[in-house]
Amino acid sequence: MSEKKKRGVSKCKKKLLHPEECTVDFDKSGRAIGKNAGRFMSFIGVEVKKTVPYNKVVKHVNPKLYEDLWEYAKATWNITDDRGKIVTLSKAKSIMRKFRYKLRKNYVYKDESPDKDKDKTPENDTSNDPFEKYDYLDSELWGSFVAIVDSEEWKETSRKAKKSAEQNTDSSHVGRCGFSGLEPHVESRWNQLVSSYPILDLIQDDRSKMYTVSRAPFNPVTKLYELSEHFVSEGELKGTLKKLYLKEKKLKDAGSYSTKDVVTEVIGKGHQHGGVHDYIQT
Repeated sequence: MSEKKKRGVSKCKKKLLHPEECTVDFDKSGRAIGKNAGRFMSFIGVEVKKTVPYNKVVKHVNPKLYEDLWEYAKATWNITDDRGKIVTLSKAKSIMRKFRYKLRKNYVYKDESPDKDKDKTPENDTSNDPFEKYDYLDSELWGSFVAIVDSEEWKETSRKAKKSAEQNTDSSHVGRCGFSGLEPHVESRWNQLVSSYPILDLIQDDRSKMYTVSRAPFNPVTKLYELSEHFVSEGELKGTLKKLYLKEKKLKDAGSYSTKDVVTEVIGKGHQHGGVHDYIQT
């Protein structure tokens, strides 16, 4: 089982010195793209934590706070329209939701964490209080936050989310910029995956290749991108990858490969599994 990469706390301290570094583009679906996409999402991640009270769940947060966040982002990044608004704010809410769970796990119920003593470094050691690590948090809200995350409603929601995550054996690993950010790396990662799993050479469809790459997380121990046994086992394609290969073969045999999309035929435009939506852009 591969370990996840760990990043330190992002504070966006690097200044945007040049005008071209203060811009970001969006694709037709509203996702941030281009060389600054990663920095833009880091900016959103920090600002949403500074703007939205961490002691409130999404449904209790004043919607105007998210509207103000978007307007601030537009002004800071020279964004001229609202094409990226829906996707960006959706990701901002997701970031905030995960952040609350992280605070709960690391600082409220730290002793219950199975890996509480694992990988302690200056960046991920949570022995200090959260306000040392996240100096933009309001300490006066901590008491109400603890009360909320200790409530039965929160615990039930957490149990459902955990169960859903455990059922999701087909999750993507595309990073903050989604499939748009992954696209430049598909060829090199695909070649590495084929070297590791020669059976993948059966798949020739470009979008199926992107789908496969998106399901391969990086293993920091082996320094390789790896697929789980749900996709390749004992030298054979499994699960969704097997379906993609068989559909590609079927469409080619029927002479309709050029008019139909393999990924869409197998999983639809939006693939939902375990409560997680993943999209591959055409």
